[in-house]
Amino acid sequence: MRPLSGLVTSLDRAMWANIATPLGEKPGRTGFTWSALTREEYLFLRACLRFAKDVGGAKLEILEERIRREGLVLSPTVLKVDSFLNHQVDPKFTLLLGAAMAEPFQDCSVTKVLTVEASGIHFAMATALALGVPFVYAKKKKAITQTDAVWTAPAYSYTRQETYQISVSKSYLTPEDVVLMVDDILAEGAALHALTEVVQSSGASIAGAAVVVEKSFQAGREKLEEAGVRVHALARIRAMSESGIEFIQESRPEGAARR
Repeated sequence: MRPLSGLVTSLDRAMWANIATPLGEKPGRTGFTWSALTREEYLFLRACLRFAKDVGGAKLEILEERIRREGLVLSPTVLKVDSFLNHQVDPKFTLLLGAAMAEPFQDCSVTKVLTVEASGIHFAMATALALGVPFVYAKKKKAITQTDAVWTAPAYSYTRQETYQISVSKSYLTPEDVVLMVDDILAEGAALHALTEVVQSSGASIAGAAVVVEKSFQAGREKLEEAGVRVHALARIRAMSESGIEFIQESRPEGAARR
């Protein structure tokens, strides 16, 4: 396992030993590529990694508490958490969650973090920062600047009741890559299943899928695991209703769910 403290130490070496590195080189084996690292850029990046290192190992009961306090259960299958996760965003909390999503995959030699626009982008960035690698987001609509050299797959949105075609440039996903897929919420798993198809088409390897919230009573995890994808969720919801949300505690017996 490569701890976050190792990334901070590597950044220290890159900064003080050689502030400018040739284009395309990766200073200190962090996974980041740049042509010149200014003091301001270094300090900002180091602060982000320090924060992730300090809080990333903390217990995530705070996530469950925020879901209970700020989440709105609209139905037994629909949970609204847009006050802090996927509409209005808490940046420091996102860094914490990114570090926690990255931790189980530190020893998987991940080279890219992949998500679908738009609600997964900030979590992909936070996770990629903790792993020291770039992140890529699949686009839902083709831009005029995008060529035909793309990997594509269809994805169905249950919240929007529509099917869209996601695409990733072939330049940013190659057979040499090891990919960690990231999303905010796992329910039926349509977005992550589409990402799985894209990665498989590219010939890259899949390290797994990391999500913030999993609605475990829906079929997403089962579908991904049937496709051979390892799934890691920070908060797993067993059931929910207007009276409350019941979480699965991975470290406890199945019957000892916390309410």
